[in-house]
Amino acid sequence: VRVGKAFLAGALLGVVFRSIEILFRLHMAIQQRFPMGNIPRFCSSALTREGVVDHRPEKTVVLRWTDIQEINEYLGYVHFRARRGQACFVPATAFASLADARCFHAAARALWEKDGSNWDEVAGSPVGRLPRVTLS
Repeated sequence: VRVGKAFLAGALLGVVFRSIEILFRLHMAIQQRFPMGNIPRFCSSALTREGVVDHRPEKTVVLRWTDIQEINEYLGYVHFRARRGQACFVPATAFASLADARCFHAAARALWEKDGSNWDEVAGSPVGRLPRVTLS
């Protein structure tokens, strides 16, 4: 009976270690296929009188203030959602600090609430003096 229990425990332990090995290999394959880290991004986002301008390598997208339906910020990530399924996502890594991200978000919301008509007021405030957000 003891031999049977030892055999069963050994088999179970073998299955556990084999499962861990398979998960590790799967993790390594995913990491190799989709590397994480500081992936360079060649785009920039800016707040303008007309709206949010997102310069991408393939095209420039302008989300007009009147078309934007929602602006959210979470832990430095800023997301703009507009009509016709358009959106602009500014990652937290685009900002020097969380405070800069929240400042950018505050300026965007202030402009959005008045369709950009308060550009001179916002651009002249400390909130509007942030440099253009460049993702690189």
